[in-house]
Amino acid sequence: LMKFQFYLNFPDYLVQPQKSGEFTIEAPAFNGRIRQNYRSIAVSAIGEDTHLTVKPIVDNYQGNWLPSELVTLHEEFQPDNMSVEVGTPITRTITLTAVGITKEQLPEIKLTKLDGIKSYPDQAENKNVVRDGRIISQRIESFALLPQKPGNYTLPEVKIPWFNTVVNKVEFATLPAKQITVTGSALT
Repeated sequence: LMKFQFYLNFPDYLVQPQKSGEFTIEAPAFNGRIRQNYRSIAVSAIGEDTHLTVKPIVDNYQGNWLPSELVTLHEEFQPDNMSVEVGTPITRTITLTAVGITKEQLPEIKLTKLDGIKSYPDQAENKNVVRDGRIISQRIESFALLPQKPGNYTLPEVKIPWFNTVVNKVEFATLPAKQITVTGSALT
């Protein structure tokens, strides 16, 4: 009596529903041959169908649809002090991170224009990784802020709406408003 143990590693797939409703994803199947000693033996394996319910987008949702388990915003400034001279560029880098979302689903981060500070966006970087079977995506956007005249400025808060799939409600990933002090140039 011969015993065989098969280890089949089916690839992981990410399924993104395009509409709401009831769906069945047919099980993957494998048919092939293995070599045992000098003989070739036919083998097959099949998984189980997956049944799922896709809920519709909630009423009165504003913004890009972003259903996730967790969404965060993080920012860094270079230089990191919030007092600069006129004409000194400040680089503001904002990172949007979401769990269970592809990088293509992440929205563009938009900053409010400020009179007295010009803003130049850099090319955004989108990336994702899979950890413990979960996709984690990031959008990293950098902005060069160039103060044009002295004064005290408030960078408005950045607010991204998202739908929390764990508690089934709309939430917001937020960066608080920041104060910048711009002094006159030492050359004037």
